[in-house]
Amino acid sequence: MICQSNCKCAVCAGLDAEAWAAEKMESVGWYQHLVVGEEIKPAGFNAHTHGLSKTYNHPDFEIVFPFNQGMSDRDAESLINNVFWAFVNRIKEGEKFEVAQEVSDIIKVFNVLLVASNDGKRDLLRVVFPDPTGNYFGGNFDLQIKNLGIEE
Repeated sequence: MICQSNCKCAVCAGLDAEAWAAEKMESVGWYQHLVVGEEIKPAGFNAHTHGLSKTYNHPDFEIVFPFNQGMSDRDAESLINNVFWAFVNRIKEGEKFEVAQEVSDIIKVFNVLLVASNDGKRDLLRVVFPDPTGNYFGGNFDLQIKNLGIEE
C-alpha cells in the first residue's frame, strides 16, 4: 500500500491488515481498499472491494477516478465508501450488476457505467463516472477507461 504521511489507513494506524480484513468479512461480508499514489495506474487512485463474490456471488467493484483532486482525502474516502455501500445494499436486495450496464441512483445527479476490468487476479466491475455534462469520455474522465480497450 502506498500511503501519504497523514494516512489513517488500517496499516498506518498499526492494525494488522489481514486481521482487519477477516473481521470485516465476518461482520459485514466484504471490505474495501483505497490505494493512492502516482505509481497506481491508470489514475493514481484505486479503490476496490473484496468479498462480494464469496458473500453474494457477485463480482467485486473497482473505482479508479482520482476523486481526491479538489477534495479532501476524508471527503474522497467518504464518497467512495458511499458508492460501494449503495451497490452492496442493492445486491443484498437481489439486484445483479453486469458489464456495460448503466446504473442510476448510485449518485443523485448522474448515472454511472459499469465496465469490465481485471486486477491481475480477478475480474471486476469498474464503476465509471461521467463528467459534469454526463459524458463518460474526455479529459480526466478517460483515465477511468484507459487500457481497457473501450472507445467512444
